[in-house]
Amino acid sequence: MGCFEGIAKMFLIVVNTIILLASFGLIGIGIFVKVGSVNEINQFLSYIEQYITDDAVVQKAITYAPTIILVFGSFLCLIALLGCCGACKESRCLLGTFFGVIFILFVAQCVVAGLALGDKADVSSEIKQIVNDNWSKLTEDQVASIENLFSCSGQTSCANAIEADFMALLSTAGIALFIVAGIQLVSIISACHLYVVVGNRQNAVYLDNVQKENRAYYAA
Repeated sequence: MGCFEGIAKMFLIVVNTIILLASFGLIGIGIFVKVGSVNEINQFLSYIEQYITDDAVVQKAITYAPTIILVFGSFLCLIALLGCCGACKESRCLLGTFFGVIFILFVAQCVVAGLALGDKADVSSEIKQIVNDNWSKLTEDQVASIENLFSCSGQTSCANAIEADFMALLSTAGIALFIVAGIQLVSIISACHLYVVVGNRQNAVYLDNVQKENRAYYAA
């Protein structure tokens, strides 16, 4: 086993083991939220829904959030198993499948990260517009909660505070996606290298067996 082959194999095993553990955590959280009768969770969801009663899309997102977490966790688990098993067993089928899935995710995440870190002017103005349009619909208790949460006072101040927090979160998400994309790029290179090395080794074994059979045939 070559040096780079060993590094690539170890990288895939370690990274995908971490992803596998993380996927188990997500699946556990999804199950806990979905089937657990936890008062704090129900109160939290109700607290959020009271601010978005006019947004059916967001309400559905909150309702299906546990299912989305479960599906995403299961998907990560499948990817991690492909990477780990493919590297450990040196299976070209598993490595090729892992390579294809990770490559698609890599391209998608680069696009999303680029959008998240791109022109923020439109997003910023849209956030402020949403806050200003819905501010008059809030009750005094809701206004007090928002002001306490974002450390602001009044419509303009809170709109600026919410916009600033959201944009900071958006930038952080974009940077995180780029970091993940970097790890995925190394995974793609490692999987591709192992795929080629395993293929060459299998071809060498096949040619060696053919030569042995030919020598045995002519010797007879």
